[in-house]
Formats: sequence, structure tokens, C-alpha cells
Amino acid sequence: MSKVTRFINDLRTKENTISCTFKPWPKNWGCASRLNRQYCLLSCLGNIAYYQLSEGCVDNRTRYLQLLDTYGITQAKSAELIAAVTARPCSVRTVRSWLNDPEKPSSTPCPDYAVANLEKAIEYMQRALARRAES
Repeated sequence: MSKVTRFINDLRTKENTISCTFKPWPKNWGCASRLNRQYCLLSCLGNIAYYQLSEGCVDNRTRYLQLLDTYGITQAKSAELIAAVTARPCSVRTVRSWLNDPEKPSSTPCPDYAVANLEKAIEYMQRALARRAES
């Protein structure tokens, strides 16, 4: 059994959430079977992504907004924090474009590094405040 077959079978057995018509193919099938396998794998991975989104996983924009609300950080301060952690410039306008309504033409998708570095900056700040409280 190939790795792909095992992967798909494992996905099928997990609560029957994946609907895929993957079947092992004979080795003598040609290019069409390879394309069919790729299509099936991509459709299964698409289903996984859909179920992760529907189970409460959030996109980067929503997570970034949650961090700002939870810790009372302004967009300008978050740009400063990201610039400090990454040692690369990050403007307030860039942050606004990440958080802007996705339907608007001026919006850009919020990248993974923005959320990760904002979380890292918040962690650094919390450690610094804890050290200051100890002394």
C-alpha cells in the first residue's frame, strides 16, 4: 500500500468527514490514472481545509484582530511591535491593508508572519512585565 493510499484511508476512517472516491489503481494504468489520483488527493485536501475552517479555525485577519482586541493594542502599536521583532519596516498602512475588509480593493491578505510575530512580541512584552514585577 502506498503512502498516498494509507493517507487517504486514514482520512476516510476519521469520523467519515472526508468524501473521496479514492481507490487503489493497477500499476499498468497510464497517465489518466495519475491525474485522477492527483485530483482525488487535491479534492480530499480541499475537504480537510474546509472542515478545519468550519470547525472554528480562523484566518490570519481574524486572529490578528483578536490579538488586538484581547491585549488592547492599536494598529500603530502592532506595526511597531512587528517591526521591532522582525527588524524590518512595517508601516501602519500595511497593517490597515491587512485588516481592511477583504472585499475592498485596498486590502491585502494578512500574512502568517504578521500573526506569528505579533504573538511573539506580545509574549516578549509579557515576560518583560513579569520580570519587572519580580524586581
